[in-house]
Amino acid sequence: MKILYLCSDLGVPVLGRKGASVHLRSLVTAFVRAGHSVVLAAPLLNKSPWEGPAKLDVSLLHLPPSADIVNAVLALKSFNEMLGVANPLPGELRRILYNQEIATPIKRRFEHDPPDFIYERASLYSTAGVALSRELNVPLLVELNALLAVEQSAYRATGLGELAAQAERWTLLRADAVLVVSALLCDHVVSLGVKPDRVHVVPNGVDATLFQPGPTDPSIRARWALGAGPILGFVGGLRRWHGVEALPTLLERLVQRYRGLRLVIVGDGPLRGELEHALKERGLTRSVVFTGSLPHEEVADLIR
Repeated sequence: MKILYLCSDLGVPVLGRKGASVHLRSLVTAFVRAGHSVVLAAPLLNKSPWEGPAKLDVSLLHLPPSADIVNAVLALKSFNEMLGVANPLPGELRRILYNQEIATPIKRRFEHDPPDFIYERASLYSTAGVALSRELNVPLLVELNALLAVEQSAYRATGLGELAAQAERWTLLRADAVLVVSALLCDHVVSLGVKPDRVHVVPNGVDATLFQPGPTDPSIRARWALGAGPILGFVGGLRRWHGVEALPTLLERLVQRYRGLRLVIVGDGPLRGELEHALKERGLTRSVVFTGSLPHEEVADLIR
């Protein structure tokens, strides 16, 4: 089958190191391995110029935001600076405008040779998939990985939480199928009015060829100066909804019980500075290793 994989999330570099990026590429690779043809449409390929892009053997349709969107966002940022305020509204505006814009160039690309279906990774204000499925007259499958609108309201407080929730509900009600990663998300989607028989729970998987039990590699301990003691690990983005603020208190308790304990934090994010400060205040700096963002392939050896 011919699959158009749509990721309109401006925060997901599809060839980058974020967990969402790895998840997306793994699913696309699984589609190809199953014999399907895939075109991946996305606005962002990589965030950092210092990170080599991941390999992905599918057709990429790179659709960055237009100059009009960029200028509108810059104008709002300038307005905020003039008032001396900081808020995430420029980013919210960019998401909304991008979803209004992206459907047109994709429709032009596929109107004479449409996909068999569209597979969309849900994101805030992601309405483009519905518009495309109607224009191309093909089914839309939406993958929902989190309570996106709820997280937005709880952690970002943009003032647009209700609008984000309305957009999410509008999209999910019009999808031909909604794929969720947990029973909790299934209940959430059904509570929005989506018929239960259109919601399917597909738990997140693991690449068993990469992540599997095995002996510890001494070179990994040497590389990160981990010593011979026990290792406590965290892998993920350093963001509030991952609960990383609990790590300093947890480590403070455990180092008293386990001699030579090291906390290895694999990943990066906006809370790194706050986390480093909290660990320093407790005198725990020498017990922690921040690896920063690592290629997905290196994570398996590190946590083994």
